[in-house]
Amino acid sequence: MPPCQQHFETRYTDGSVPFSGYDAVECGGWIRLRHPGGDPEAAVVAMLDAFPFPFMQRMKAPAPATTISFHAHFLNAGSAETNGWWWLRNKTIHAAGGYATFATRLYRPDGKLAAWAEQLVGIYDKGA
Repeated sequence: MPPCQQHFETRYTDGSVPFSGYDAVECGGWIRLRHPGGDPEAAVVAMLDAFPFPFMQRMKAPAPATTISFHAHFLNAGSAETNGWWWLRNKTIHAAGGYATFATRLYRPDGKLAAWAEQLVGIYDKGA
């Protein structure tokens, strides 16, 4: 796992871990900060990007991937406490030709939608 994962606790409820060959285009689960506090907006951005790209669970072997663009939209994020378990859902919108787009929804501990994000990701194909 990437070093940034040390800042979160996660529990998958949907999908699987990266490179498991799991045949799904969505994943999700519970997430919380290991050390809550600080700026709620920064915590929300970090949590929006904490789960692996959802298409990576379909892959059977590790391959490098990188975010090309990341757009976050805040709805009810600023007034939320950063402690507690938040619920996150990733859904692949389209994946082909070495690129994938997916959307993430992040819900506060009280169940309100806090923010959503969309990412465009490039996947390095070693065979190319």
